[in-house]
Amino acid sequence: MPIHDWSRVEAGIFHDFHHAWIEEIKRSLNGGLLPDRYYAMAEQQAAGYGPDVLTLQTIEPDPEPSPGGGGKTTTATLVQPRATFIYQTDAEFYRRKKSTVVVRHVSDDRIIAMVEVVSPGNKAGSNAFRAFLDKTCDLLEHKIHLLILDLFPPTRRDPRGIHSAIWKELKEG
Repeated sequence: MPIHDWSRVEAGIFHDFHHAWIEEIKRSLNGGLLPDRYYAMAEQQAAGYGPDVLTLQTIEPDPEPSPGGGGKTTTATLVQPRATFIYQTDAEFYRRKKSTVVVRHVSDDRIIAMVEVVSPGNKAGSNAFRAFLDKTCDLLEHKIHLLILDLFPPTRRDPRGIHSAIWKELKEG
């Protein structure tokens, strides 16, 4: 089936399409395609990948405890970071913000499957491509079913396509 040539649009335009497609895939799966024991969610992080922002808090003992106990919650004081400015391409910026569809089981919310829509940033550089391969292999190693949708032509990093590169990584890894 022919599909729009997404290699000809800016990263921000693809990013918008990416999110719309993720939402539509999730809606379709939850609309009756999945068995009752499963549900799909759009998630930015899954299977061991952490958040971009982390808030820390501590529980300090209350000097005058009230009936019922407990302490007061305060935000931890952190050392002021020494900022450095780092340049990143639009493709890298949007690669870090993308989402996936994650299928979970209702009994314990464990991840059963993921749908990954490859973004231009996944193929933009050797580090990004390596991170994508590592993530893919990690998911498969943890027996998470994976559907990868690649709307972009092969690059020098995946001359036979992304699926071939993943298969090679699995066989050699």
